[in-house]
Amino acid sequence: MRNLIDLLNRSADQFGDGVAAIYRGDPVSFANLREMVERFSRALRAIGIGPGDRVALVMPNCLHSIVCYLGAIRAGAIAVPVNIRLKPEETRFILGDVGARVLVAHERTWPAVSDALEGLESVKQVLSIGVEAEGVAEVEALMADPGPAFEPPEIAPGDVAAIIYTSGTTG
Repeated sequence: MRNLIDLLNRSADQFGDGVAAIYRGDPVSFANLREMVERFSRALRAIGIGPGDRVALVMPNCLHSIVCYLGAIRAGAIAVPVNIRLKPEETRFILGDVGARVLVAHERTWPAVSDALEGLESVKQVLSIGVEAEGVAEVEALMADPGPAFEPPEIAPGDVAAIIYTSGTTG
């Protein structure tokens, strides 16, 4: 086991029907989680996202946040989870500073995210969970027709999987 994707694959192989997560009271198996992660990573690849690209995730704790986080890593991209309690200007700073090419927003975070996107040029594609807005692609629709299968890039032990911004208040 070398990375999170290896761990997911090993868990799906060994415990396929075992419970990986519970979402809204329903169990999600390791095999099902792996399938969702693969579909999202294929969808990212289909829109041109690959190794080294930053994928910002402005989402509450939900099944999609797990799928999108791991799917970004499987595509070779770098996951950038963003605190949903930040003000739009703080989110805008992070998105610009990290150079996010894709942003995935949840319907609960959309009002602040849409404000944060104003004047921001680095984000080329906005994906959503439950948002209907011009220029925004729905994650579920992308996952329904995700593009061709691909062999994930080799992930070396020193490769960046995620960039996590903190408040910096602990010293």
